[in-house]
Amino acid sequence: MNIGNKQIVEVIGILTVVASLLFVGLQLLLDRRVAVGEQYFNRAEAQRADLRSMMESDSFYQYWQESWDRGIRPPWWEENSALADRINQDIFSVKSLYFSILVARMGVVAFDNLYFQYRQGLLEEEDWLVYQEIMKKRMIEDIVDRNEFIADTRPISKIIDALRIEIESDGT
Repeated sequence: MNIGNKQIVEVIGILTVVASLLFVGLQLLLDRRVAVGEQYFNRAEAQRADLRSMMESDSFYQYWQESWDRGIRPPWWEENSALADRINQDIFSVKSLYFSILVARMGVVAFDNLYFQYRQGLLEEEDWLVYQEIMKKRMIEDIVDRNEFIADTRPISKIIDALRIEIESDGT
């Protein structure tokens, strides 16, 4: 069987078309992942903006002070007698507690966004590992961060739970 130059050119042409279609398909997949990542980021930033607005709202703190006076506490409150003692001794105010809660929630939103970006392949693993260490450090050093991180139900909660178990097994 003798293959002529025309047939070789046709085969090369077909392979070129197939390769370019594969490239376009891969580019569309990447573009879609980037677009989804951008949407997730925008939602996270909107949530963080809402939390920032609460941080600047006197009525937010007034509401929580009145709730506090009626005995309403964060769901994790009873487990943290050391923090309760600090508030009871006026070392730590209700306003500063709820400010800390908002900061912690902003952190959860930010870390959840980073986790999503990582899962989409838009964040390098080395970077994600650094962010995990930052979360772990915040959970060790700040009781409000720890409890707000653990109480959250976003997709990152699996990572936070693993960090919590690691912290508890280290005895920290």
